[in-house]
Formats: sequence, structure tokens, C-alpha cells
Amino acid sequence: MRVFVDTSFLIPAFVEEHPNHQRTLPWIRKILRKNVVAGLSSHSIAEVYSVLTTIPVLPRISPSAANQMISKNLLSRFNIIELTSDDYCQAIRLAGERGLTGGVIFDVLIGIGFERFNADMLLTFNIRDFIRIFPDRENCIQSP
Repeated sequence: MRVFVDTSFLIPAFVEEHPNHQRTLPWIRKILRKNVVAGLSSHSIAEVYSVLTTIPVLPRISPSAANQMISKNLLSRFNIIELTSDDYCQAIRLAGERGLTGGVIFDVLIGIGFERFNADMLLTFNIRDFIRIFPDRENCIQSP
């Protein structure tokens, strides 16, 4: 099985205090054991760094620690789907066609990575936005 994850999945996986942390653990175990092939969008790497370095937890996650977490846990264990300028143009076109505004454009980018990875499932805690973006893939969009 091929699974693609978004930032809303990754942050709880990293942050034990997050209310959704426990829900991510079965999938993290599958990824670590290589029972599934996991992918993420290159855009998600920057989003994860941004959130990790600003999330209100104590002790704070330093930029150096966030870098180490990403390098050790994402870059070495996930297939990274690089987004191109054509992907960004496609995302803007799709958002415009669907009448989507604001920050949902970042979910559109992740969705394009999901499609390029040819994943069986997108793991997210943000199901509604992804269904608005890809209504024909609703059965593949799952919450952990």
C-alpha cells in the first residue's frame, strides 16, 4: 500500500502533547516497519518546519531540533515528491476552477503530490478541504 501524508498528520506524529498524537502511531509504526510505502510533498517539509518552530509547547522546539527531526524522520523514511513550477500553476488553476481561496492552496499542492505519488490513501486530519479539492478521490482521503 502507498500512503501519502500531509502536515496535519506529521505535526501530531512529532509532538507527543498533540491531541492527535496517539492516532498517528499505528501509521508511523507501519511506515517505520516498511509495511507501507510513504510519501509526502516537498512543500510539506517547509510547512512542518514552520509549525514545529512556532508550536506552543514547552520546551520550545528550536530551529536546530526541528531540522534534526525533519532530517532523521522525514527525509530518510519518506519518498519526497518534488513540486515543479508546473505543479504550482496547476494548483492555482485547480483552486480557481473550484472557487477555493486562501490557505487551501497549500492543500492543493499536497494533493498534487498525492496524485503524482499514485498513493492509495492520503492521511490527513483535514479531510473536508481535501474532499473539496479532490471530490473524485473521497474514498482515498482518510483520517488516521
